[in-house]
This record gives sequence, structure tokens and C-alpha cells, in this order.
Amino acid sequence: MAAGTIDDIVDEEKLKQKGIPEGLSAEDAHNLAGKKEENLEDKVSTFSLKSMFDLAATAALGIYSGGLINYASVAGVYALVNWVLNKSKTTKEGILSEFKTAGIVTVQLSSAFKFLNYMGSLGTGLVSQFGYSLLGISLIIPAFNLLVHTADYFFKSGKSLLNYIVKPWKIFSYFGELYRNRLKSEFLSSTASTYLVAPAIAAIPIATPLLHLEKYEIAVSSAVRYAYRMSLGGGHEGKDADNRPFHKYLIDDYFTWPADARKKREEEDHKKKQGEETQKKEQQQQMQQQQMLQQLMQGQGAR
Repeated sequence: MAAGTIDDIVDEEKLKQKGIPEGLSAEDAHNLAGKKEENLEDKVSTFSLKSMFDLAATAALGIYSGGLINYASVAGVYALVNWVLNKSKTTKEGILSEFKTAGIVTVQLSSAFKFLNYMGSLGTGLVSQFGYSLLGISLIIPAFNLLVHTADYFFKSGKSLLNYIVKPWKIFSYFGELYRNRLKSEFLSSTASTYLVAPAIAAIPIATPLLHLEKYEIAVSSAVRYAYRMSLGGGHEGKDADNRPFHKYLIDDYFTWPADARKKREEEDHKKKQGEETQKKEQQQQMQQQQMLQQLMQGQGAR
């Protein structure tokens, strides 16, 4: 959240109340005020009563529908994907939102595998069972993906279930925002890419009974999702995510110490910012020199 522009007049008394030291430039004062407000927002978003209510409600739904192991596997995979994709940019708020989303996804997966088990039962052999299961997952992917996008955007945009329980009419404006900011740009492409992993998901209801893992279909699907997501790399465009594919993660991060890779990225970011600041100062100096030259020439012309 911006505290203002660098051209604003510095209100010393107001800044003093916020804990900002006196004597700072307008730009430094506003930047420091902005950082304090952002940090406060993170704490409120992460540890507020609303946020804890959302976590408790979604976790209860996930555990009730899929069991503790299945919910924990989904939540763990979502949090791990968040960390791998975002690295040093991962926040407590981001991880918490993944745990909330995982509860909703566990409910969806529980219903999805009940449907896939029914579809598989229509076949008489393993091949025909797989065929029916593949047909079933192909039918439900668009609706499933829509609900995943909805839950993911809901929690990552800082919204709370309590707001819509108390004021249900606000849900209509939320769907408009969801469409503009997420579905319009990402839904079709992400749904098309999800079809690539459909055969692996369709095989789970057929394979898990052979391995006596019927109760852990959701956990197995979480492992499939993790492998698939890592093979893609990336993240949401414009969300400050790391867009390297998985083999790049292995080469750049996991064949070296992750802390070293993180330090290297932070140093590169720092150098980039320094370069931008230096370029900005040079441009300002050039403009000042040009203005001085113009004033000098105007003064000579007046004589």
C-alpha cells in the first residue's frame, strides 16, 4: 500500500505518530511509511480472527470429506509448490492461503473420485475401466478447474468467508472481480493444460485398489499434481513468480545449497535496483544540465 507520492508535502507530526524518524527526505519518509503499513497488513491478514476462522472452516471441511492424511497431503503439496515457485518471495500469508485452498480442493477431490469410481465400475476389464474413468475426468475438469481458481483467488486476494456470510450480496461483485483478474486471462489455458494430466488422474481409481490404497486416492493425486506442476515451472503471470521449468530448478537450486542460490538471486535483485537508481540519477543530472545550459543561453541572448 503506497503511503503517497514523493512530491507530497511531508507532514512531520503525522509521520512522528507512525514512528517515522524526523529529518528524512519526502521519498524516504513515504517509502518507510509504506513498508510499515505493508508489514501491518501482512500480520493482520495472517493472524486475524477472520483468517483463523477461514483456516479452521476449510481444514474441517477437508478433513471431514477426505480424512486427515488426504487433507494434509493436499495442503503440504500446495504449500510446497508455493515455496518452490516463489522461493525467497514466499510469505506466511501465501502459505496460509494454500492451506485454506487445500481444504476446498480436498472436498472437490473427494467428490471427483467418488464419480470416477462409479465411472470405472461401468467397465468389465482394466482397460475399459480406465476408459470410462478417463471419460469421467474429462467431463469434470472444466468445473473442477473453475472451483480451484475460485478458491485460490479468493484466499490469495485476502478475502474472508465471514465477509460473505455476514453480507452475502457482496458475492456478485466478487465474481465480477474473479472473472476480470483471473478467469479471463488464465482459465482456458490452465484448463487445456490440465487435460494433459487427465490420464494419470484417471488411472488412480484403477491402480490404487491393486495397491490397497483406496483410502488415499487424494494423497496419490496430490503427488501427481506436484510432479506435473513442477514439470511446468512458472506461476501466475505478473505475480512475481519464478518462471523456470523444473530441470532449471534442479540445476540452479538443488544441485547447490538452496541458501546460496537464494543469496545469489537477492544480490542480483539488489544490483538491478542499484543500476536503475543510478540510471535515474544520471537522467536527472542530464536534465538539470540541459536546463542550466538553456538558462545560460537565454541570459546571453538577452544581453
